[in-house]
Amino acid sequence: MAHRLFQDADRDHDGHLALAEMLFLFQAFDQNDDGRITRQEFLHHVRQTEPDMVQWYDKLYNTFDMDGDHNLDLHDYIHLYMETDPRNDNTVTEAAFIGYWTVLYQALLDMQPGSC
Repeated sequence: MAHRLFQDADRDHDGHLALAEMLFLFQAFDQNDDGRITRQEFLHHVRQTEPDMVQWYDKLYNTFDMDGDHNLDLHDYIHLYMETDPRNDNTVTEAAFIGYWTVLYQALLDMQPGSC
């Protein structure tokens, strides 16, 4: 999934994500173009593109909502971008992107009841 997400986001296919490419993802989720993504908008997009992943993305929404205001704003996406840029050089490699998603996925699994 992380590989596919990276490929979709890497619009110029240069093997790196620029902040502008990450913000393009933001716009895909922001259905009414009001500069914020509600949980309903977020999950609607997921149902259209990744229907088997709705429950997982519902949990991700809380992780991405850095300030807890129940909306994903540009600052939340910029923070997400910074999290995927471990070298802090304003370019995200596919390996760094997949590494971030792997850690995030594992953390969500660890939060599941009955997980070890």
